[in-house]
Amino acid sequence: MCSATNAFVRCARHKHLVRRYEAKIAKMSLKKCRIVTAWLEAEDYPTLLGCCDLGISLHYSSSGLDLPMKVLDMFGAGMPVCAVDFACLSELVRDGENGLVFAHQTGAGRGEQLARQLHDLFSEFSNGTTALLDKLRSGVKPGSWSDNWMQHARQVLFPRP
Repeated sequence: MCSATNAFVRCARHKHLVRRYEAKIAKMSLKKCRIVTAWLEAEDYPTLLGCCDLGISLHYSSSGLDLPMKVLDMFGAGMPVCAVDFACLSELVRDGENGLVFAHQTGAGRGEQLARQLHDLFSEFSNGTTALLDKLRSGVKPGSWSDNWMQHARQVLFPRP
């Protein structure tokens, strides 16, 4: 990332993984980035999302059938996402339109594609150039749960004659 850019990263945490992540974070020599694993109260979560430029979803569906609800939260706040690819993710994240998709990888090279995406999105951030981020943001259609229900689910579950 650009050396003039400061980043604040808030990690959603799973209690069984928090110590492992905190140990890894403590070993990093970060200069312009702060990573926290702080717990948020439910009423603080929308406020945090409203302050963010980008969401990252590491959710991976082993069945390929469940969608990451956090991405819906991020879209609801009007922010694009970078998300791990799996079978049905394209129903939610359209690569290059409302987010960027990266491959689910294991072993050496894991995270390199996401790192490239973050570089592409933020390397010019400090001098006000955010063309790719702006393009993705324009593809996000924020809305409430009830708006989405009325537009998508209601007609499937309760069709009108």
